[in-house]
Amino acid sequence: MGRAAWIDRVEWDRLSPGEAQRLREFGVEEGATVEVLHRAGLLGRGALACRIGRMTIAMRHAHADAIHVRIGAETPLQTSVPAAVSSSAHSSAQALTAS
Repeated sequence: MGRAAWIDRVEWDRLSPGEAQRLREFGVEEGATVEVLHRAGLLGRGALACRIGRMTIAMRHAHADAIHVRIGAETPLQTSVPAAVSSSAHSSAQALTAS
């Protein structure tokens, strides 16, 4: 939380067409910058307040689970690796909810 990251990939097939369209309209796309500002709900499992580019939005936890981000690398788009496998000091890919 509080660290800027880049959207590495989005699992669009995990979202309904309407949800996917709404997130695209908010700027959720590969390469966009994202930062988790606040987690709501018990144990942080509720909605998230996120900054996507210059816009601040609230996002359901289930939607955020479909978004994978890259932290640490200066280049936004690189080959993604699962968070459980990655241990690189320079960059790591993980779900938005884990950041």
